[in-house]
Amino acid sequence: MSDLAPRGTDLRRIALDAALVAAVVLTIASDHTVIFFHLVFVVLALEAFVRAYWGFVIRSAIGVFAVLVAVGDAVVAGTTQPEELLEIPLMTLIIATVFAIAGQRKRSEDRLAHLASHDALTGLADRTQLREWLAIAVTELQRRRVPFALLFLDLDDFRDVNDTFGRAVGDALIVEVARRLQRAVGTSDVVARMGGDDFAVLLRDVESAPRAEEIAARLVALMTQPIVVGDHLIRVGASVGVVVGDGSGLAETLRHADAAMREAKGAGKGRYRTAAAVAKSVR
Repeated sequence: MSDLAPRGTDLRRIALDAALVAAVVLTIASDHTVIFFHLVFVVLALEAFVRAYWGFVIRSAIGVFAVLVAVGDAVVAGTTQPEELLEIPLMTLIIATVFAIAGQRKRSEDRLAHLASHDALTGLADRTQLREWLAIAVTELQRRRVPFALLFLDLDDFRDVNDTFGRAVGDALIVEVARRLQRAVGTSDVVARMGGDDFAVLLRDVESAPRAEEIAARLVALMTQPIVVGDHLIRVGASVGVVVGDGSGLAETLRHADAAMREAKGAGKGRYRTAAAVAKSVR
């Protein structure tokens, strides 16, 4: 998403259309013309600030028709004077403007918050956000016995890609790796880019250690599949470290995952190692 203010969605388009149609019908059908004149003008003013799709002119024309009906009905019926009606658009426009500016500011703040906690290249969570999610997972395990597993993934020989094809190709490859990882895990799991060619996957509510290893093996196999970047067919692998939550704290869990990943890379790359297996091997 490149704009701070997102373009209109189908849902918003339907909502605005429905509001305008309702305003027209109710304005014509009701004796309380001024109330519905308010409604029509608010909707028109809000849509003027949205300006997100081509149907704006058509919907505005419908709204203007409703306004004219309201003005004519009110004046003919003697319920209000024409000069009183002029105060209504001004007030509703001011109110709509305030809400529009507030909405724009909120979207800007949300966008900046997203950029501050996500990797700029891939859009994945960054190291800081992963630590926040992991802290929650550690707490839930300690308090409610909700299991989790953490996978550290490092691409094998990624430096050769940058040296051979250039930084732009390397960045495109990183983006594709991020997409593959997101598609390979569950929607409730967290995929993060830790920096460079290092990624992490927080498996939330994973059933067992064998299940975590199964996912790790699948990710290793996934990374062996060639990646097409422009005219280049690139093959990279990945070394994965696996740690299943065992009640350890945040820092210790991160350290174990990193140690397991380094053990996998040292054992020949293109494989995974568990923190439990690493701990046994050093005893």
